[in-house]
Amino acid sequence: MKKATKWAMGIITFAILILVVIWGSMKMVQLEKEQEQAQKKLEEEQKVKEQKEAEKLASEYMVSYAENLQEDMQDVGLLDLKVTYDTCTRDYFDEYWNIWDYGQDEYCVYYVLDYYSNSIDSIYERETKNGDFQSFIKLLNDECCMKDNRDEGGAYYQHKITENGKTVLVFIGDENRLNNITIKKDNLHQYTLNRDDDDVRVFVNEELVYRKSEDQNSNAHTSSGGYLPNTGSGWSSGGTSNSGSKGNSSSKWNSDPYDVDEYDDPDDFAGEWEDEFDDGYDEAYDYWEEEHE
Repeated sequence: MKKATKWAMGIITFAILILVVIWGSMKMVQLEKEQEQAQKKLEEEQKVKEQKEAEKLASEYMVSYAENLQEDMQDVGLLDLKVTYDTCTRDYFDEYWNIWDYGQDEYCVYYVLDYYSNSIDSIYERETKNGDFQSFIKLLNDECCMKDNRDEGGAYYQHKITENGKTVLVFIGDENRLNNITIKKDNLHQYTLNRDDDDVRVFVNEELVYRKSEDQNSNAHTSSGGYLPNTGSGWSSGGTSNSGSKGNSSSKWNSDPYDVDEYDDPDDFAGEWEDEFDDGYDEAYDYWEEEHE
């Protein structure tokens, strides 16, 4: 009986040891898994932190980049032109610009440029009301040449920032390809110049309103099937009209849509244009005084 009891106790003890070993092994596996998860979480948090730092550096660079480009584009003509930008995803950038040359240890931030002007629609109406598009084409062409020359041309621009051993790549995409530019008043009102070696086209809200080819000797054909008067001045792909004015001219473009210089008295101007200003007569009066300072 005693022998049987000892045998039973031995079996129980052995079983307990087996359970302890199994429990210990499971506990070790659990601890290792928790440590791996904790390490992975730390690495992810560090990566997020470094990505935010990269985005901050990229944002600081973009502020300066956009300001410099805006000043250059204003200098060639359109005084109220604004260069805006927005971030985009890597997938969007890759798909649109087909760029794949990224480094494994580099942080990448992606931007897309856009161009706005509050006066562009007024300028278009004033400069093309007689069917002559040449001065409006010259304005857009001057802006396009400055845009294309800012970074030796191209559909996108890449800038590298190195700080604390980390490399940040700033990718700046421009949906306005070489020899093309779209300037918007807002998302519903936009004006586009599209030119190549043989063709010049102007679009308003994506509708073709003017077209002239180098081999055309008569009138320009529009998308509606009608014709616009041909001024005979022509336009070359290099941005120079036959009149001798160049695409990189530094002359200022008159962005005043109210022709304030035609009024010698502020009361006359304010009475004529008060409906065009948010604060009515007083704001129109102040506008005349500012323009005549």
